[in-house]
Amino acid sequence: MRRITCMKKLIKSRRILIIFILIIAGFAYLFFRESLPSALIGPENNETDKLAQKTKLTLSFEQALAIATNSDCISSGLVQEEYFYNPSSKSWWFTMKADKPGCNPACVVLEETKTAEVNWRCTGLNAQPIYQVNESIKQLFADKYKIPKDSISIFIDREDASHVRGIVRFSPDSDGTIFLAVKIDGAWQLVFDDSGTVPCSLAKYGFLKEMLFDCAGT
Repeated sequence: MRRITCMKKLIKSRRILIIFILIIAGFAYLFFRESLPSALIGPENNETDKLAQKTKLTLSFEQALAIATNSDCISSGLVQEEYFYNPSSKSWWFTMKADKPGCNPACVVLEETKTAEVNWRCTGLNAQPIYQVNESIKQLFADKYKIPKDSISIFIDREDASHVRGIVRFSPDSDGTIFLAVKIDGAWQLVFDDSGTVPCSLAKYGFLKEMLFDCAGT
């Protein structure tokens, strides 16, 4: 009987010791986690937070979207959450659904003035519908990089009947890459897709100056 009583006390002591060790380990984990640099802990921000850190944005995605959806843009169409950020002009471009043939409208929010306006980006009634242009460009990237077409996201920033400039993303959380394409003999061809500087030599394809506004070189 005495031996059984001792065994019970021993088991109870071990349980208390285990609980005590777990409590200490928990406090130690919290302490070291707080003291580690955030880069070592792992990414916890969404895509727009990463964008804000890289470009020092004065507007967050949520703030820019709020400006867009409370602006005159809504009188011209439906403002959507799909967006493109232009670091050169410090502007947010939100795609819009609007009934205007030959146009690919966007609600553009300017960081400096915190105002929004519609950029219709019309190519004319005889131009290829914008959704067809998007699909054609997606197919070019799918063929070039041997990846599924559905994994590619295209945002056209500037365009005319035979030239387009925009941003391509290969996954929802990837950084966008600038691309330029030109229609030659009725077929679209990629002439630039890179995260580097756009070369001014692309002017030989007939791109408008506004599509090469940030180019460098000759």
